[in-house]
Amino acid sequence: MQVIQKNCHLSSFEITSELTQDVMQHVGEAVGRWVAQGGYRQSGINMPAAAEAIGVPRYLLSAWLKKDQNCTYANWMTSLRIDEAKRILKENPDWNNEAVAQHCGFSDRSYFQKKFKEYTGMTPADYTATLAS
Repeated sequence: MQVIQKNCHLSSFEITSELTQDVMQHVGEAVGRWVAQGGYRQSGINMPAAAEAIGVPRYLLSAWLKKDQNCTYANWMTSLRIDEAKRILKENPDWNNEAVAQHCGFSDRSYFQKKFKEYTGMTPADYTATLAS
């Protein structure tokens, strides 16, 4: 861990290449615990706040996302929330889009619907209809 702290001034590419597998595993485990607790469902949570809640420095979370998940923080959060929305729609087909959006951490219903269609290729209503057939 000392090597990483000494090299904090490096670019994100250099940081990623400097990270050891043990550090990345630690970050992944911490992220897994945070996700299991539903931390991603907090509306408006930005990367610094998420990193603090996870218990890792922001640059390590960013490096882990790039190396392990191959995505940005925003895309990762949206993906987690869409997966949760699909689970909720399957288990609670009677929930309206406002309730699903709020439960999953989206800022509002219309943004939820836009992102859901972008990520799944269908509206939440169409998704629910495919589950019923």
